[in-house]
Amino acid sequence: QDTWLSSVMLLVHTTLAERGLDADRIALAAGITPAQLADPNARIELETARAFWVAAVAACSCDPCFGLDVARQFKPTTLHALGFAWMASGTLREAGQRLIRYFRIVNAVDRVSFREEESLAWFAFHADGEYTLPRTYDARAASLLRMCRALLGASFAPAAVRLPHARPQPEAAAKISEFFGVPPEWGANECALAVPVEVL
Repeated sequence: QDTWLSSVMLLVHTTLAERGLDADRIALAAGITPAQLADPNARIELETARAFWVAAVAACSCDPCFGLDVARQFKPTTLHALGFAWMASGTLREAGQRLIRYFRIVNAVDRVSFREEESLAWFAFHADGEYTLPRTYDARAASLLRMCRALLGASFAPAAVRLPHARPQPEAAAKISEFFGVPPEWGANECALAVPVEVL
């Protein structure tokens, strides 16, 4: 189905509320009711989800770190059964295979791919062109990093990060680099995160 999990949209709602904004009003204006967000089994139509993202970013004055704040709300269980399957995996390779196979449970926008290039293993998100807000890219990559840290420990840092959008202002760029533990490659041709092959 062309939908998102409501629990993912709930992360956006929670981030807005923590910033002191009227999250219910912003969600309702986009077509999402509090009842939908409270129902873990609800699905949000893609266009409605996109409208909510756009409105949320605008409400935060287009803060370039909004995506990171959304990802800070993320836990593997946000993805329901897929998150539990990730945590039950014996290795990061196994977890990644499950993520790729079942990610359409989360949304119908993204495809997740995995490839090995010499000493690095890359997890990449491929989204339809209309879902190219920089904050959604940041949230995708940062949430994946949080999933990796749930398996490998809070100190884990990726070997490299690629973000498709331009480098933001220096203060925001520094915050994003600090979150990932490595300066991203800005303006990349993909949204991707790399780990050393031996970590798999």
